[in-house]
Amino acid sequence: MYALTQGRVYTGHEILDDHAVVIANGFIERLCPLADLPSDIEQRSVNGAIIAPGFIDVQLNGCGGVQFNDSPEAVTVETLEIMQKANERSGCTSFLPTLITSSDDLMKQGVRVMREYLQKHPNQALGLHLEGPWLNIVKKGTHNPDYVRKPDAALVDFLCDNADVITKVTLALSALSQK
Repeated sequence: MYALTQGRVYTGHEILDDHAVVIANGFIERLCPLADLPSDIEQRSVNGAIIAPGFIDVQLNGCGGVQFNDSPEAVTVETLEIMQKANERSGCTSFLPTLITSSDDLMKQGVRVMREYLQKHPNQALGLHLEGPWLNIVKKGTHNPDYVRKPDAALVDFLCDNADVITKVTLALSALSQK
């Protein structure tokens, strides 16, 4: 356990001076006035730096010179590690790696890679964002029309079975059947 001190704390609601952020087991345990900080806690001065919550990017196809969805060779734990390091440099502490409309095989690979990454690096990525494949073909944007399609039971079952690593799915209501 240690405390970050000598910084300006931005909570999202207040700007606090003369406060400490207490860290325990890699997580923020509490925020308290310096006067209330127990004397036995190690203090780490941030020398006047700003202490603030990190940004969260909910749709990140790539950064740091890599793309998560260029090819099967790009959908790897290593790609996600590069993306995380690039994010941290700009204050983004968590992200949703985003796989655009692709083949079933690449989507399944993305899910496997996300699971492996989360086991290796908990508390960084917040899960996988599947951008498609169930989009409106008229409003597909840059998505490959060969992969824009209606849902099929096998893929839906696979995604449901892996919902613990899939945080977000972008879909068009027009792509769904009335059933």
